[in-house]
Amino acid sequence: MQKNVVWVFILFLSQAVWAQSYKSPVITAAFTDSLKNQIANIIPKGYTIRLSYQSKVSTEGKLLKPLITRQFSEDSFNNNAVIQKLRSLIKEAPAWSPARDASNNVIEGLALFDVEINKGDISIIDKTQ
Repeated sequence: MQKNVVWVFILFLSQAVWAQSYKSPVITAAFTDSLKNQIANIIPKGYTIRLSYQSKVSTEGKLLKPLITRQFSEDSFNNNAVIQKLRSLIKEAPAWSPARDASNNVIEGLALFDVEINKGDISIIDKTQ
C-alpha cells in the first residue's frame, strides 16, 4: 500500500513540474496590428460582432484551422461573408510565438482568442493560458 502511495505521489509531482514548465503560444503585436488593419477594410460601418476562436499553432507560429467556438452578434446583418473573409485574414496573418516544452523546444500548441468588432472599434484578445 505504501509503495502505491509513493508512486502516485511521484507521478503527481512529475505532472506538476511539467505543467509549470510548459509555455503556451503567445499572440504577437504583428498579428494583432495586421489583423486590425485588415479587418477595418472589410467591415461595414456600424458593424458589431464577437467571435471566439480556437486553433492549433504550428512550430512556425502559424495558426492551423482556426475554428469559431462562439459567436455573438446583435445585428441582423448576414455575417457569413464577413466571417469567411475574417477566417482567411486570420490564416494569412503574421505568426504567433509558438509554444515551448520543458526543454524550451518549440512544439505545437493551442491558441484561444477573441475578435471583437464594435461599431468600428476592433479588439483582439488572447485567451490562451
